[in-house]
Amino acid sequence: MANKTGSDIIDEVRAIVGRDGTSTMGVISDARVALWLNEGIATVAEECPGLQCLDFKCTTNLEFSSGTIKYLLTDVTWADNTNNGIIDVYNVWYLDGASSIKMNYLPIDEFDSVLIDPTNSDVADGQPDRWTRRGNYLEIAPRCSTADEGKFVRVDGMRYPRDFTVNATGEYTRVCEMPNVDKGLTYYAVGKAWEAIGNEVKGQVNILKFSNPISPLGGWLEHYKERYSAMPGWDNNLYPKIF
Repeated sequence: MANKTGSDIIDEVRAIVGRDGTSTMGVISDARVALWLNEGIATVAEECPGLQCLDFKCTTNLEFSSGTIKYLLTDVTWADNTNNGIIDVYNVWYLDGASSIKMNYLPIDEFDSVLIDPTNSDVADGQPDRWTRRGNYLEIAPRCSTADEGKFVRVDGMRYPRDFTVNATGEYTRVCEMPNVDKGLTYYAVGKAWEAIGNEVKGQVNILKFSNPISPLGGWLEHYKERYSAMPGWDNNLYPKIF
C-alpha cells in the first residue's frame, strides 16, 4: 500500500486535534507538524536496523587520499548524490579492480591499540586494510600511500530517510521512503500536537500508541520493527555452511 504524501498526513493530524483551519499560523501550523513527522521518521529509522529500503552502497564519491586517515561521512553520497545522514556503516572496501579487498572493521579501542599515533612520520604509509567509525568520520589505516591515492572507497550502510520538505507551492508532496508508516507517524505527530496545545494526557496517550516498549503488547513501532527490521544477509552468515 502506497504511503500518503506529507500534506495528506499533515491534514489528518490537524483535523484530529481540531486545528484544520489556516495552515500557516497558530500552534499547529503545517510547518510544525512536518517537523514532528520528520522527527518520527528519524525515530523509526534509528529503531529499525536493517530496513532494506534505506540500505545504500557508495562506490564513486569517496576517494583515498595520501597521508589521510579521517574521512567525513558527509562526503558519502548515493543515488541522486544527496546525504541525509548515515545511521550505520556496515562495511568498507578498498576498490582496485581484481585487487579490491573488504577492509577489516575494528572497534575504536582495538583500532587505536594497533597504531597509537597513526599520523606520525615514523609510521609508514601503505594500502589501507582496516577501519573504524568515530563520530561523523571513518578512520582508515594505514595512511594511504601515493600509489593508492585516488582509488575509491566503497561504503555500505544504512541511511536516514529523506524528510518531508515543502515545494514551491507550499505542498509536502513527497511520500516517506519507508513502507506503511503513515499510521505510526500520525500517532507521533498527534501526540506532539496535543502536547503543544497543552493537553498532556492526550499527548502521552498518542505517544504510547506510537511506541510503548514497556507494555507486553507494545506500540505501533514495536510491531513495525518486528515486521520490517530484518537483515537476511547477516542471518545468512551467522553459521558456517556445510557442503
